[in-house]
Amino acid sequence: MIRETETNPYSNVHKLHVLPSSSALVCVSHGCLYRTVLVSQVMFFFMNPIEKWHARRRFPWKLLLQIFKIVVVTAQVSSLPLLIEICNTISKIFIEKEH
Repeated sequence: MIRETETNPYSNVHKLHVLPSSSALVCVSHGCLYRTVLVSQVMFFFMNPIEKWHARRRFPWKLLLQIFKIVVVTAQVSSLPLLIEICNTISKIFIEKEH
């Protein structure tokens, strides 16, 4: 758990806030908490989807959606030559019937 001390420049009263995750004493007035939060955000930004899944305990549904889109596009690209061949054979049949 992180303990955050907040000082008011106009009084001698210190407020103590308890934040989860570490037992380190963090001073807000010097920007230590800001640096700690920024470092954790940058580390999270550069994680792969599986590490984010373990960190947040949330299923990576966006990754699943991207994989599904790749499968659909691959199927479409694979079926395109077959469709072109079918169209060509149908057009040849119609052309032969006209003559």
